[in-house]
Amino acid sequence: MRLGVVTSCVSRRAGGLFHSVRRLSQTTRDLGEDVSVFSLADDDTPADIGAWLPIVPELAHVVGPHRLGYSPGLSKLIRSFASENALLHQHGIWQFPSADVLRWRRHSGQPTVISPRGMLDPWAVKNSALRKKIVGFLYEYANLRAASCIHALAESEYVGIRQFGLRGPVAVIPNGIDIPSEVELETPLPSDFPSAWHGSRVLLFLGRVHPKKGLVPLLEGWAKLGSIKQDWKLAIAGPDEVGHHAEIALRIDALGLRHEATLVGPQYGIGKKQWLNRADAFVLPSFSEGFPMAVLEAMAHRLPVLMTRECHFPEAFDAGVAYEAKPQADSLAEQLEQLFARSSTDLNEVGVRARQFTAERYSWPIIAREMIDVYRWLLDGGAPPSTVRLD
Repeated sequence: MRLGVVTSCVSRRAGGLFHSVRRLSQTTRDLGEDVSVFSLADDDTPADIGAWLPIVPELAHVVGPHRLGYSPGLSKLIRSFASENALLHQHGIWQFPSADVLRWRRHSGQPTVISPRGMLDPWAVKNSALRKKIVGFLYEYANLRAASCIHALAESEYVGIRQFGLRGPVAVIPNGIDIPSEVELETPLPSDFPSAWHGSRVLLFLGRVHPKKGLVPLLEGWAKLGSIKQDWKLAIAGPDEVGHHAEIALRIDALGLRHEATLVGPQYGIGKKQWLNRADAFVLPSFSEGFPMAVLEAMAHRLPVLMTRECHFPEAFDAGVAYEAKPQADSLAEQLEQLFARSSTDLNEVGVRARQFTAERYSWPIIAREMIDVYRWLLDGGAPPSTVRLD
């Protein structure tokens, strides 16, 4: 089998997709499949491309605004991908590579799989709605309808795909995670850890600093607690998007939280591991997610998680390794108060269960094998795998 992976970004600018698409591709290759990756270059690509080894993505440059993803070079790469015993798997939608995937599908007659990665979620569809309607009428709606299979990360995304009007097969397969070893769970303090925070307990946010992540209601909820916060501090780690970093910094000052909440910037590699290991709990108050890699990483690092139902990970609530809040200040304040009232022993026990839950259900070899079963079904026929919904 020859698998072509199409993604608009192979650098950390892709957020969680940098980890999920990369590790799915690498693990699929490790399991013996022939994997090629086609993508667009950006300013961060040179620094991040080595993380894809032993896969070497084939890159093309964007012409015009990067968010549109128009690239004659990428079109040429995809057209040249051999179609014998092959299929394309596209990650992310609403950009021009979708037109290239649709063209390849029509020309080759071979299967295509599309992972919307949360981009068909109602909140996401409403964001930049006019641009998405235009892209949809030009090529995206046809691309989605022509796909041999749509990949949903969670049951809620499957429901959203059906509500969007897509009636073809849908494979429900979550993201995976690399489970850190016990040694990796023991790292020194982050170099940028505030000296005044020593001895405090830390609630960590790790992700893109973007309006959809719910950081404004998180800060507003945090400010409502007054002395209830006791010795807890809030660390917000992640790259800035759409200038939201400045807005959050101003909100921290306006709410009088400068001594108990801080923006620590993007965290990668050892820096990210150090913050995850130092934290006592994790928060993701998002308005919309596909399937949050950051939550899996946090749980794999033995952290209990406070998140919203909009993160689309109800399994964590069912397993008792995550606490639920709404992306609203009052709800977050209520749940934060309950979290802060828990003892360190209680939180540690939840974290240990979270790590075990993640290792048993979401390690990358398990997830990649499920996806390979879908690929082989599309190429060879027969009964669909248990992950595929035809209703």
